[in-house]
Amino acid sequence: MVKNIGSDRAVGVGYFINALSQMEKQLKLPGSSIRMRLVAKELENIEDFEDNYSMSKYAQEKTFIKIIKKYYNIPERIIQQYL
Repeated sequence: MVKNIGSDRAVGVGYFINALSQMEKQLKLPGSSIRMRLVAKELENIEDFEDNYSMSKYAQEKTFIKIIKKYYNIPERIIQQYL
C-alpha cells in the first residue's frame, strides 16, 4: 500500500474553483462566469488531476496557474496569493 503523508497532498477541483471565485470577486473581472466554466471543464478533463498518488498539490497549482493565465490576464504572483 502506498500512502502520501506529506503536506503536498493533492486537493479536489473544488479547492481551485473556490480560489478562482475569490479572485473574480476581489479583482472584479468582467465576463468571468463563462471563463470560470471553461477553467472548471479544463481541470475536470485532466486525467488524474485529483489523484493523490499521481499528482502533488504543487503540480496541481502549476497546472491551475497555466490554465488561469490562458483565460485571464492575471500575473502568476496574484494567482498564487489565492492558493
